[in-house]
Amino acid sequence: MGAECWNECLKLLGVAEAAEASMVSDQLSSGISDFDTHFQGLIVQKSVKALDNHLTAIQRDHELRSQIEERKIRSDAAYEGAKRKEKALLEEKLRQEKAKAEAEAKLIAEEANRAAMEAQRREEKEAAEKEANEASSQAAVQKEALGLQTKAKTKDSEFEKPINSASTGNLATRKI
Repeated sequence: MGAECWNECLKLLGVAEAAEASMVSDQLSSGISDFDTHFQGLIVQKSVKALDNHLTAIQRDHELRSQIEERKIRSDAAYEGAKRKEKALLEEKLRQEKAKAEAEAKLIAEEANRAAMEAQRREEKEAAEKEANEASSQAAVQKEALGLQTKAKTKDSEFEKPINSASTGNLATRKI
């Protein structure tokens, strides 16, 4: 853009210098009057003004293009920023979902652990009750067996009692 502007300036300056040189040569060769010189000066001034207007238009165009480029850069930066922000929000959402899933899994594991411990306590309690029942059953069986033994001893002792026979008058022991 700058090289283009420079080339335009040189081209227009060349035209202005050529016009001025032409004017000077015309004055010398044809003996132009002062009026013609003044008229020639006006032409040069108009050429210079046209050149100035042209350069101003080129500069304005360059500034406009620069502004458009700056807007585009800002727009692209805003778009990239929005994409980063959206990505960060998505990552945060995924992190929260993962944390929630881990917490739920932990609760499920704790509940399973509690259930297993409760089942183990029940089994231990049932085993203890069963053992107590067996012990009491054995005690009852032993008591009954003792009771039967005592009964048997008492019956044995009844059978071993001396028997008086009225007819014989002798004492005899009876055993079964």
